[in-house]
Amino acid sequence: MNKIFSSLLLLAVLMISWSGWASAQPVEVTLTPVVVDELDASQGLVHYSLRTNQVVPDSLADTDAWDIAFQGTSITVNGQAQIVDVAFDALVEAPEEGYHADEEENPAIPSGNGEGWYLYDSTTHVVTAVPARTIVLKTPEDTYAKVEIVSYYDGQIPGVGAPRYFTFQYVHQPDGSRQF
Repeated sequence: MNKIFSSLLLLAVLMISWSGWASAQPVEVTLTPVVVDELDASQGLVHYSLRTNQVVPDSLADTDAWDIAFQGTSITVNGQAQIVDVAFDALVEAPEEGYHADEEENPAIPSGNGEGWYLYDSTTHVVTAVPARTIVLKTPEDTYAKVEIVSYYDGQIPGVGAPRYFTFQYVHQPDGSRQF
């Protein structure tokens, strides 16, 4: 009986020790990209929250409730942003510096053919995303996100579908670190 009690006591001590060691190990969090399919910006400015994955009503446009907004080919941010020439999947850490806030004559995400997120073909009048170009945001809450514009057209068919239907993917890092 004493042998059984001693064995159970030893087992309990080992389990407690193991659980303390296991909980002290760092936990790696995997952030999964969110895909927003054909966000309709055909009727004007649309505000979007990357933190909640929702369209934000116009009544909250003057608040920190939104992170990114779409109108025509222009993208504005509620915080700071920059464009990096790195493929979305290859970008594993947000840059430490280089962010800009939107200003009236100087948007954080430039517009114009090849200057920002898109290329415009003047022969076909088709807008396509610049390959291997990612938008990196620093949100109003000092968290980071990366965004890749996938398509600008309804049905994701350039030149066939109606324009101003944004399909994009993003990863939002909610803990404030720059790691994606």
